[in-house]
Amino acid sequence: MTPEVSIPVPAGRTLDWRRPRAPLLFFLLVALYLTTTAGHLFSPDEEVMFRTAESLALGRGLAIAPIAEGFSTQAGRDDRQYAQYGIGNSLLAVPWVWAGRFGARWAPASLVAVFPQHCVLSSGRVARVYRDRDGNIFRAHDDLFFQHHHDEKDLAAWLVRARVSTLGAVTTALAATLLCLLASEIFASTRKGVGVALLYGLCTVAWPHGRTFFSEPTVVVGLLWALWRLVRADRGPARTRLREFLLAGAGVGWMLLCRSDSVFLAAGLGVYAALVAAGNGTYGTHGTNRAAQPRRMRATLAQLACFAAVPLLAIGAMLALNYWRFGAPLSTGYESQHGGFEFSTPLLYGLYGLLLSPGRSLLVYSPILILAPWGWVLLWRRDRRLALGLCAMILLHLFAMAKWVNWGGGWDWGPRHVFQITPLLTLPLGALVGARCAPYMLGLLAMLSLGMNALGILVSPIDSHLRLYQQAYRRSGSAEYAQEFVARSVFSLKHATPILHARLLLESEDGRPTPPELGPWRPGVRPAFSDYDYDLYFIKLLRAPMGWLKWLATIPLLFTLGLGLAVAQGLRNPERRPSPCPPPPPPG
Repeated sequence: MTPEVSIPVPAGRTLDWRRPRAPLLFFLLVALYLTTTAGHLFSPDEEVMFRTAESLALGRGLAIAPIAEGFSTQAGRDDRQYAQYGIGNSLLAVPWVWAGRFGARWAPASLVAVFPQHCVLSSGRVARVYRDRDGNIFRAHDDLFFQHHHDEKDLAAWLVRARVSTLGAVTTALAATLLCLLASEIFASTRKGVGVALLYGLCTVAWPHGRTFFSEPTVVVGLLWALWRLVRADRGPARTRLREFLLAGAGVGWMLLCRSDSVFLAAGLGVYAALVAAGNGTYGTHGTNRAAQPRRMRATLAQLACFAAVPLLAIGAMLALNYWRFGAPLSTGYESQHGGFEFSTPLLYGLYGLLLSPGRSLLVYSPILILAPWGWVLLWRRDRRLALGLCAMILLHLFAMAKWVNWGGGWDWGPRHVFQITPLLTLPLGALVGARCAPYMLGLLAMLSLGMNALGILVSPIDSHLRLYQQAYRRSGSAEYAQEFVARSVFSLKHATPILHARLLLESEDGRPTPPELGPWRPGVRPAFSDYDYDLYFIKLLRAPMGWLKWLATIPLLFTLGLGLAVAQGLRNPERRPSPCPPPPPPG
């Protein structure tokens, strides 16, 4: 038997045979996400980050106009309101604001028919209505409207927000592409890399969250970038290690600028960086670690210093920004909000909610992740340093968010505050490809995950939670009771968000009467929607009264179909990997 030869895997050469797949995968997911976009913002968190981006795009600085009840903002030293969130997501959205304002100048007036607008009734309530270009109302939903956190006064305001809402589609597709490159690097297989990326992009909460303007998808880009560069440092030649550590640190710095809670993921990445810096970076031909050989202390410290340089600069910038806005380096704006800046939730209570509760369990909203522990065991046998690093990142972030006072995340789809660990749990699934019984289990759970994502895409979580809130308020007459009822509903199977979404989809149109102050629909105008007002901008265009919008809606659909066929054709070709050893000479 020929003994196995162990060689270093050069990071600069391993991706040459798989690069053509990555752009196709990116554009495929972007087209798919744009086809299923909602075309609006969902929550007050997004509205506050949007106002910050708009203020930066117009050269007005970071101060913004507060939304109702001062949610998510705090008065600064100059008595103006500032957002409590990191500035990374808003900075990234500035070009989207410019593009939205430019497009709004050329938008035809008839496009207003597909955007809901505010209408103040005689009773003082605010209804969500649809109008034609002459101002006639032809559709109204009073019960399904989250009114006081948004500020879309006209068509231009809606168009700018609709454009900014597509940022999540690009960042989620970019994160899936980085995950593809990372998995291809680890498992030395293009098909495994593309398979892991598609499982993440289509079978986890990444798809519904890609329709939002939340900052979590943007953080995931920095997280996967940093992890990918550390893997390349572990497997690459010694001359490129300092560069890879510095690039990984840049990803960590971006994470910190987007969200303050990224410090826990950064700590986990630091654990993996220390393991890589202390290891020998040599692998066998099948990809497993060899016995680690200790490096010189000076080289290890130099690599860790490169890794920590950019994150320290980002932390310094955050502290300086806090002092400039609020007068104290550690003041973030969260301390003035309801609940404050506290980690007061009992750990077991929060873990049960994030892992087992029907309304917030990560495994309920992404059933494919049930196989993650099995994949992690197989990954442990292949790359122990990486398995330990993933474990550190997942546990540190999960435990911190389980202790957070607002562990549930509000009126969202799934456990938003632990969304960042979703790609880390998806990555080990690449080790299951080829394992016994794994294809059948992966296929079954993938179908369940796609069905769960369909519920999250067709219905807005704001609509379902608002319906639940209004029902509780009508029974009790107390707003505090209604808020508490919605918060406790995550532990009830009857009131779990997926069940509420299914009920809305199956509810007949007669169950939602038009407010009497609005009167009937305009005679001769066919309603743009039937039954539930599906939360898909693509469907709104197809059902709009104007025929030319229907042709416009087919463009991303055809683009998605074409790219899907191209990716499938590319994966049919056999993988062409460089041989680790030169071919033997021909016989004499």
